[in-house]
Amino acid sequence: MIKIRLQYEWQPQPGRGAVVNAVLFDVLYAVHETGLLAEAARRVGMSYRHVWGLMGKWERIFGRPLVALRKGRGASLTDFGRKLLWAEQLVQARLVPELESVRHAIGKVLAPIERLLGTTLLSSSTVNSIRNRGLGFPNTGLR
Repeated sequence: MIKIRLQYEWQPQPGRGAVVNAVLFDVLYAVHETGLLAEAARRVGMSYRHVWGLMGKWERIFGRPLVALRKGRGASLTDFGRKLLWAEQLVQARLVPELESVRHAIGKVLAPIERLLGTTLLSSSTVNSIRNRGLGFPNTGLR
């Protein structure tokens, strides 16, 4: 069976290689929930030092602070940190279900082709062979 995975990625500086992984959002959410960087680190299974470094890295990439640390008063998300977390939650709520729907639709279209050909991959030569024989792609509208 053909297995398809669709995903999105955050690139604060497209073309420069920095891709935000889910850990940043996990940390931001944990800081928001706990109000403590140390507790946020525990919740995501990382050391305080590692989370501190992660925040510094992403603050440099984004060019603004994500978390405000106050001596004796814990931590809180900055306005930018809150908006970034909100944006990720929006993506999760709206885009992820759409990606799943598209993945399902692609699977439905490719499954009959896979059964017809008895293979899990379609090379360009296989596709051209099907087209040259006038077989088309059943139930897809493709020729």
